[in-house]
Amino acid sequence: MSSRETRVLVAKVKGVQCSFCESTIRKALEQIPGVREVSFSIAHEELLVRYVEGVVEPAEIERTLESLGFSLSKPGEDFGYEDELRAELRRLVSSLALSLSSGVIMVYMWLLGQPNTLLAITSGVLASVNLFAFGGHYLAMAFQALRRRILNQHVLMAATALAGMAGGILGLAIDPRTFPPGEFFGVASFVTTYHILGGFAGLYVRKRSSDAIRRLLSLQPQAALVRRGGVWRPEPVERVRPGDLVMVRPGDRIPLDGVVVEGSSAVDESVVTGESIPVDKSPGSEVVAGSINLTGYLVIRVSRPASDSYLARVARHMREVRALKPGVLQLLDTVLKFYVPGVLAVASAALMLWIALYWLGVVDSVERGFYAFLAALVMGYPCALGMSVPLAMIKGGYMAAEKGILFRGSEVFHALSKPSVIVFDKTGTLTKGKPSVVAVRPLDGFDTSGLLSLTACLEAYSSHPIALAIVEHAASSLGELKCGEVKGFREHHGKGVVGMVDGRLVAVGRPDFLKDLGFEDPRGFDRLFKELESRGFTIVGVGVDRRVAGVIALSDEPKPEAKRAVDELRLMGFRVGMLTGDNPSVAARIARDLGLDFYEAGLMPHEKTERIMRLQRRGERVVMVGDGVNDAPALSVADVGIALGTGSNIAVESADVVITSPHVTRVVEAVRIARYMYRTTKENLAIAFSLNGLGVPIAATGILKPYWAMVAMIVSVTLILANTFLLRRPRVGGAELENPTGE
Repeated sequence: MSSRETRVLVAKVKGVQCSFCESTIRKALEQIPGVREVSFSIAHEELLVRYVEGVVEPAEIERTLESLGFSLSKPGEDFGYEDELRAELRRLVSSLALSLSSGVIMVYMWLLGQPNTLLAITSGVLASVNLFAFGGHYLAMAFQALRRRILNQHVLMAATALAGMAGGILGLAIDPRTFPPGEFFGVASFVTTYHILGGFAGLYVRKRSSDAIRRLLSLQPQAALVRRGGVWRPEPVERVRPGDLVMVRPGDRIPLDGVVVEGSSAVDESVVTGESIPVDKSPGSEVVAGSINLTGYLVIRVSRPASDSYLARVARHMREVRALKPGVLQLLDTVLKFYVPGVLAVASAALMLWIALYWLGVVDSVERGFYAFLAALVMGYPCALGMSVPLAMIKGGYMAAEKGILFRGSEVFHALSKPSVIVFDKTGTLTKGKPSVVAVRPLDGFDTSGLLSLTACLEAYSSHPIALAIVEHAASSLGELKCGEVKGFREHHGKGVVGMVDGRLVAVGRPDFLKDLGFEDPRGFDRLFKELESRGFTIVGVGVDRRVAGVIALSDEPKPEAKRAVDELRLMGFRVGMLTGDNPSVAARIARDLGLDFYEAGLMPHEKTERIMRLQRRGERVVMVGDGVNDAPALSVADVGIALGTGSNIAVESADVVITSPHVTRVVEAVRIARYMYRTTKENLAIAFSLNGLGVPIAATGILKPYWAMVAMIVSVTLILANTFLLRRPRVGGAELENPTGE
């Protein structure tokens, strides 16, 4: 055994209805010799099985699941569900028509006030067709589960429906007044219909969730123009390999992740990153599959295959909900372990008790015993209980996916359910991630526009981020930039630039760089420099004709929506802080501008992790938000790691929540959706426990006729479906979820 290798089977399971199905799959597979581990994500029907090769083969695992009514396919192979959903809808409509017909007959017989053999037989025929034709596969699944000593929702449905059929047949054969056939047949028919409804509801929600993934993947083109033998040829993206050259024409979507090697263009990345402003791309720029090439042609060297593109990885994250089950989910699992055996035991005990009382002469009829048995089974029907958690989780995942928020684990719903500490990285998360000009201060003999014009004309020859920021600011402040002749441009790496602009010697760079070049400091320069530097700005000096003419202050400014995001998070009960590797003066200014509760600056990646662990040791639940490689350790150790999807791949892989937009307000939306769905889950469980859990012992007394138990069960399922899908949308501070950022 030790010499045999352990293999992993990953597959998608179809036919899952509720939490009982998950339990059935686990128990059935764990009974197979050679199966070491079974992991199943009910929200996305993803199965992982570790097994010993040679002891058990994948074919045996597949046969076991097929015998229980499930089917396997490759992960991501079929997102549509359309055919299955249409077939299930036809089955539901047909079953509902039969149940409504049985209900009409039952009501008519009540009004008639006396037995009618023809109507009773008709009701029995309708119930039989409904149960054995439309619910027959559920009976087969129940039989297969019993063979493996598994008690699940199908077993309870089969027991309830068959008991209803038996009661109706007894009424026809013995005494229709003691066992009203219409009522018993009606119960059997309605239980079948609601079981089919439960399967349809779960399938419908999964279809909507998979549609969100399909829409995401549709952004990635299916073909690319690839260079083969010196000629550009169209090929399916699946055949393109890293290192291949791909050409993208103006107006086309970029088919694969890569790096520009030729051409320049503006690229619209909004469908992928949420950034509304087109981004200029030139040789050396990275591009992402799904974004749109707007102006010029681009030649891209592919960096990842289609299966590992940014969009493909995000789609995989949307399907990943691994089964860490804290809080209310653990409670549900514990309840489900004993629920079906408990209901069957209570119903059987009630029947035997009433039979014993009849034989002892305490009561003169066993009628109430049969009523108690069937009513307890009906009240204990677990459709509502089993659907309460997965439907809420799947709905929450779908709502989040539509907003570009991807929950990678169901535990996130619980972890974000209570106020805690939320910690942000600074650069690229709370701030724009690139410098912008915040002040232009001329000195003696110079004016703002003249200083800015000379500086921008020289910096236009540099590709440094500070140079680009100065040129951009000059273009927006001065309008048309008239530079004249620029000669002798030289760039001193890490220090600054120097050249002749319209015959004047101009230098831009660090103050010590200007001093080294012999530029004279005018009075007040040192004071101005220290004042701006103390406020956390990056300072560059501008020298003109051997004199320092002024300074330009730059800063990585907060994102426009960052202050609102921080304010909303504080209203939701969070303490909001920042951990950054930037210098303390910059961090202090950002923290002050955004109104943060605390911050720490000058931290290395391992120090960020240590600070988070220190908060956790104090009993705090910590949420970390970041986007860079240096954030990955902190994202991993936090209770919940949230990565902005525009950041590094390592940060994305380390996070529990991935946000495909750079907007910080999406963090607020992630918390809002998580709390909303966790609250919905608890409400669903409260409804199920109230009507099912309390109803079973009441029904066992025999005072509740089966059709009233049926009504209570219908109310329970209907309330859960309505509470999950119809009643309300999450709100915070009066703002609807539909437009969270005002974009």
